[in-house]
Amino acid sequence: MSASGWLIFALLFWAAAWALNEWLVRQEGSMLFSRRSLGVVVPLIFGATLLVLWEGLTRGLNIPTVLLPPPSMIWERIVNSVPLLWADFRQTFLKAVLAGYALVHMRPRGGGIVIAALLISLYFPTRVVSIISVYEIQHSLGLINSTAGLILPYVTLNLAISVLIM
Repeated sequence: MSASGWLIFALLFWAAAWALNEWLVRQEGSMLFSRRSLGVVVPLIFGATLLVLWEGLTRGLNIPTVLLPPPSMIWERIVNSVPLLWADFRQTFLKAVLAGYALVHMRPRGGGIVIAALLISLYFPTRVVSIISVYEIQHSLGLINSTAGLILPYVTLNLAISVLIM
């Protein structure tokens, strides 16, 4: 679709959605729609209208995607990042949050030693010193430009602080 086509489509969609929302709001007292369904449908139409306007304006006005990417590009990036997001969720929630909760509330034997070990590990300047060594290890394992290459440093460098924060 051309740039002017995106603008025209976005404006026509906005006008149609506005008219539909106006009509739906006027139907509130009638038996056609329940108050609860209108309370859901009208905001959904409004939200969809904002997304279509955003898409149409960014594509129609040729706004650089660095400044304002269209929602379709953002959604595509989220969908393509699901494996990385899932690994981050597992690391942050399933390991760090649950481990921190167990250390604080269940008071296991040796919990103090675990907390002390986590604290001591924070005093090593891993973020500054280990950048080159992490790259060399990942390069030798063939993990450069891979999902595992993104996950591995996060797991090894951030687990201690994540557990302590939780």
